[in-house]
Amino acid sequence: MQKHWAMTPNYSFILSILLFFTGLCVGSAQKELDLCDFNNSVFQSGEKLTYKLYYNWNFVWIPAGTLTFFILEEEKEYKIVVTGKTLESYNWFYIVDDVYTAKMDKKTFRPIWFKRDIKEGEYSIINEINFDYENGIVRSSLKHNDDETIFYEFEMIHCLHDLASLVYKLRNIDLEQVKKSKMINANLIFDEKTYEIPVKYLGEVKNKQIRNLGKLDLMKISPDLIAGNVFKDNTDMVIWVSDDQNKIPILIESPIKVGSIKAVLQAYENLKEPLFSE
Repeated sequence: MQKHWAMTPNYSFILSILLFFTGLCVGSAQKELDLCDFNNSVFQSGEKLTYKLYYNWNFVWIPAGTLTFFILEEEKEYKIVVTGKTLESYNWFYIVDDVYTAKMDKKTFRPIWFKRDIKEGEYSIINEINFDYENGIVRSSLKHNDDETIFYEFEMIHCLHDLASLVYKLRNIDLEQVKKSKMINANLIFDEKTYEIPVKYLGEVKNKQIRNLGKLDLMKISPDLIAGNVFKDNTDMVIWVSDDQNKIPILIESPIKVGSIKAVLQAYENLKEPLFSE
């Protein structure tokens, strides 16, 4: 049964979780809520977040892999590294080894460069994106398995982001504005397409019990997903984000085309502020 879920790279759970994270606070129409106009107040160099991923089949939650976010301050840039791997117990029949790397400007948080290096079973993909602000162009290259590399060019859209940089940008949104507007919008480039992703703010949840973390005050958010190979149409995803200065996703749940998946925060290092349960 597990193999039925993982038998095709179209059901990449690592990609699914990354798409979860683009919905941390995305969604609305409030023009004053500009994702390109803010100061970082939620993370610092060396922050590391580790999540355990689970797949649900016939009401049983099966540990499937891990996802790690790490950010490091360099001279003029922030470097982001996101890694996703299946657990060793899965490697005998299906291996996932995904690495997402990105760089963004320290002052403006504008993305500079992004690379997605995916190895899942016998499937591989390399996607590289360069943001050319001087000429107002975004260049993307895409290579599947041993096929020839395909090149794309896009006109620069206001406040366009790759998957990795968008995660950290969204954590800095003014939550009071999000609570008022209930929704906001973010522009995302992924492979050969750009997307506008809306997300609903569903309110606060007090004292929610999270395994290994205790009872936490969280914010509940539901992003509209990109239907296709991973998600069904009209899929309801729910993200619980820490209602504190860190704004960390704590728990994420969603159905996919076969079964459902969830990610739970397992460990964290070098937070800018103590997690409010500490």
